[in-house]
Amino acid sequence: NMLNVNRWIQKNKHVMYPGSAPIDYGTAFERLQEEGYITQFESDFDTALRNTSSSEEDLLDYDQHFDEYSRMLDEPDINFTAPRNIQYTEIPLPRPVSPPIQDIRDTKPKDKIAKVTFREKWTRRIPYYVPVLNWLPKYSIRNYLIKDIVASIGTASMLIPQSLAYSSLAGLDPAIGLYTAWIPVLIYSLLGTCGQLSIGPDAMASLLVGLELHDAGDLSGTAHLLSFLVGVVLFFMGVVRWGFLDNILSEPLLAGFINAVAVIIIVDQLPSLLGFPPIEMESEIMYKLPQIIENLYQTNYLTLSLGFVTIGILFGFRIVKKYSRVSFFQYIPETMVVVVVGTLLTWGLKLNNYGVQILGSIELSFPTPVLPNFKYLPETYSSAIIIAVIGFVESIIVAKSYASKYNYSMSPNRELVAIGMSNIVGSFFRTYPTFGSLARSSVSDALGAQTQIFGFLTSIFILLTILFLGPLFYYLPKVVMSGIILVAACGLFEFEELFFLAKIRSYLEVLLTIAMFLITCFAGVDIGIFIVLGVSIFLVIKHTSVPHITVLGQDPNDYKFKDITDPNISPIPGVLIVSIEESLYFANFEQIKKIFQRIEKLGGAHIHPAEGKETVTPLSGIVIHAKHVYSMDGTVIQSFCEMMKEYNKRGIHMCFAQLDSSLKKPFSRGGIHHLEGDRLFNSTSDAVEYIKSRKTTQYI
Repeated sequence: NMLNVNRWIQKNKHVMYPGSAPIDYGTAFERLQEEGYITQFESDFDTALRNTSSSEEDLLDYDQHFDEYSRMLDEPDINFTAPRNIQYTEIPLPRPVSPPIQDIRDTKPKDKIAKVTFREKWTRRIPYYVPVLNWLPKYSIRNYLIKDIVASIGTASMLIPQSLAYSSLAGLDPAIGLYTAWIPVLIYSLLGTCGQLSIGPDAMASLLVGLELHDAGDLSGTAHLLSFLVGVVLFFMGVVRWGFLDNILSEPLLAGFINAVAVIIIVDQLPSLLGFPPIEMESEIMYKLPQIIENLYQTNYLTLSLGFVTIGILFGFRIVKKYSRVSFFQYIPETMVVVVVGTLLTWGLKLNNYGVQILGSIELSFPTPVLPNFKYLPETYSSAIIIAVIGFVESIIVAKSYASKYNYSMSPNRELVAIGMSNIVGSFFRTYPTFGSLARSSVSDALGAQTQIFGFLTSIFILLTILFLGPLFYYLPKVVMSGIILVAACGLFEFEELFFLAKIRSYLEVLLTIAMFLITCFAGVDIGIFIVLGVSIFLVIKHTSVPHITVLGQDPNDYKFKDITDPNISPIPGVLIVSIEESLYFANFEQIKKIFQRIEKLGGAHIHPAEGKETVTPLSGIVIHAKHVYSMDGTVIQSFCEMMKEYNKRGIHMCFAQLDSSLKKPFSRGGIHHLEGDRLFNSTSDAVEYIKSRKTTQYI
């Protein structure tokens, strides 16, 4: 999307290099910039597009202004015909070929460029931030409605029993599970950007909530406040555009943590699966397993048999759906099947009289909005932050996978806002934290979900269940819910990550995954979360604090500057040329200084002090090729200015080549204009020629 700058360059390419081979975009852009044909606006636009950290929202204004540029650029009629009997070589751009872009704009009457009012601006942007206003007017009833209805029925058939089961995993009343499956789903259908993502209770979030509520007095009140705080954290992260945070978590560490959570969930369901009577047990797995072994004599074999049948049916349907070519099986909601069969068997055979525990009566009604109880704030805010980060990462991975599969735009920042608002609004209707579910999303995708209409219809089915179908779950065996949770936990296992790391012999990351698994299992989920976040942040800081620097030399054949590790490239005597290939900030600049010192004293960036050269080539100048440095903070600019002054006192001239125009003014304000000669050059060759012309050398 280089838009009209690229078009204009292509139109003028024959003027720049008549008779020569085609040139690439980067070379043409730099040449036009040097000759004054690229204005500050286009330079800034090019920088923003090349900067991978620029988000989609950052480029909206650029896109709007370039629509105006395109209309103006189409008007000039530029014709240049080279004489046929002359072979042209590379020449400076003739002046004037066409008025510079800035002049074109200035010569237009002011009324030609329509001024965008505040109301018009937000009329365009509101559909971007409220996606339903964008896709609903384009919704095709003929192509999408039937698929969305089928997907909503299948998803609701899976979500209803899961919400009942996961609420027990969180230690809450089953009614709260159904409320959590209603309001958040409805809100996300209006604000979400992923057409296949299914929001609602999930195993991991329910476990994290259950651990937080373990010692709480008021379970439901704490859960509602936790939902509100999680929503506020996510909403804030979305507003300040922290959607990139899902990229900082180490995949091996996260895989080890999720595998450990799966094991903890399975162990947590064993007492219910074995039919133990209600007994107090420790929450940590290292203490709970011995207690389960000690109480094996209390196993109810009828309950255990019913649990095995439930697990067998669920796994059987998964295998059939995965390998069978019969599309009919894809439409069977296996979770609802085991709930219906288990409930009918228990009701018909009165299995509750033989020790099979049942769900019992559920007090369901239309939930009236209530404010969360903020007196539990001191005990819950830290857990809310942790649950928000882990839940968001889990959701965004699912959303990104479907956005990539169906090739549509998905903004992590808007996903943060959507999931945050789902939790905030839901907290007033007595819900607990909820996120996207991989298992349910795969079901909705397999059933043909096209848009979040399927989510809206799913919420309608959940509401009907709340209002009318509550009594039907009276005879639902608890062991069936445990089987549903256990199978869902098995879906959390991520062995592919471990096998791939072992295959490529990345043994350090394999050890990190295993260590994270063991720590989370035996030290607890809360400690595991802190280690995942802490180690991930440490690894990010470690890698970003070492900038990528390439020492350049000159190719004797074409005189271009290339990596000096190539044996055909020769260094320029007395001149050190380095290319810095990323933005600089306070954390990675110290490494720049150390590398410069090492090169100056030892003759190379990777030479050990014990192996340094006895004599080092006299140094007269340093050239920093800064084409790929898109930003510097104030600390870096101040340090560079001080370095230039120090080098200048020693007779070493430090220069910058192709420094971004937005950084030139801060450097000038920093005092480099007091140094002898201009130190900011448009090309590396100009900077080298300047240093050679000074004829000043300093022997180190």
